[in-house]
Amino acid sequence: MLGLLASGPARAEPERPLTLAEAIRLAQRHHALVLSADADVERASARVARARSGFLPRISLTAGSILFEEAQSYRIPPGGMSIDLSSDPLFGALLKQPITNPKELSIGVTNRWINFGLVSLTQPLFTGGMILSYHRMARHGRDAARSGRERQVHEVVHTVIRRYHDAVLASRLLELGERVLTRVRAVHSVTARVHEAGSPKVNRLDYLKSKLTAATVAGVVEKLREGRRLALEGLRFAIGLEPGQRVRPAKLELVEPRLGEGCEAGVARALRSRPEVAQLESGVKALRAGVGAAWSRYLPDLALTAGYLIDDKSIRFTDGHTFYAALVARFTLFEGLHTRAEVAEARAKLASLEHKRRYLASGISAQVRKACIERDRAGAALKLARESLADAEEYLALAERSYQADLIGFDEVFKAQLAEALARGQELKLRYDLANALADWSRDVGDLSAYSRGD
Repeated sequence: MLGLLASGPARAEPERPLTLAEAIRLAQRHHALVLSADADVERASARVARARSGFLPRISLTAGSILFEEAQSYRIPPGGMSIDLSSDPLFGALLKQPITNPKELSIGVTNRWINFGLVSLTQPLFTGGMILSYHRMARHGRDAARSGRERQVHEVVHTVIRRYHDAVLASRLLELGERVLTRVRAVHSVTARVHEAGSPKVNRLDYLKSKLTAATVAGVVEKLREGRRLALEGLRFAIGLEPGQRVRPAKLELVEPRLGEGCEAGVARALRSRPEVAQLESGVKALRAGVGAAWSRYLPDLALTAGYLIDDKSIRFTDGHTFYAALVARFTLFEGLHTRAEVAEARAKLASLEHKRRYLASGISAQVRKACIERDRAGAALKLARESLADAEEYLALAERSYQADLIGFDEVFKAQLAEALARGQELKLRYDLANALADWSRDVGDLSAYSRGD
């Protein structure tokens, strides 16, 4: 409503007729909550790709320049180096004593300025199951996101069905009100002509009563017209269309799918089909993998690393490039009981979610049974309302014939018309209640596919 006010006056678009199936398809494509759930699935899929990358090697390129305060060298103090050649066949006769350095020696290791480039590769070989656990967590998280999207679509579709029923009921009530108003105005017109003609059959009081009744019914019809406008706006919002777009039901019929299963069968189907169940189950599996990921920190890591170093020969004892390979093992001896606490936290999260899963199953069972009771109650009430409507229609027909035969006054005709209108409105309202009860039942058992079929 605020969006409509902010946009200012604009040319009203014509109402677009939609069947319920068309409205559901539009909502599945355009509703903001469905689009948000799609983004959640994409994000979860990206996490799977990120977790899968842990199985692959890491290749990096590092390049840089280092400037030392002075060139790096290896210093040998006086007498710190000794070379014994006494056993040498060539020099042994001449050099019977070891040769030592009388002064400090300085052997250059690097220049003051070093330029280098390094290409390195690291391939994890064993991580205690951490990478595998993270990958499982990501996959189950993606499954949970998909179930969450299905759950969101489920709720959106159910809301569209309810708002569509609101629009159908409001339109049908408006039609009924306009039909009653036409009848009342016709009776008032006849009453006015008879009264103006001076007939003793109608007095001034009868004339005023008919006029007041017509005005009252006209006021009710205006309220019904406003109710229809509000119902159509609710339908537009439920579908997810932009403000200003106008839609209306193409067929003024309340959808009542045929459901043959009983309460217990519905409970069993709900526990198999409800997206909430699948979402929570995926969450439990993800947390189980999370316990494994936390426990893996107790185990050592093993990785293969290799590299190729290129420099400008500023490092002595090299020819400007070198290759290395290493097998690296890392084992954490103590980290302040961090791993122990992390494992305990992961297990507590898992236990919490498992309790919630049992609570969800109990709640779904109660919800489906309640929907079953409401469905049966609405069906029984509609049956009685239809019997009352048949009686009201017979009463109106008899009253109209009796009035034409001058057996009753116009008051009885008005009463019969209003009674028939109220009975028809009550029957329509109870049909609406039954249609909504069936929609709630279909939602609670996890299957709204019957509403998406057909146009």
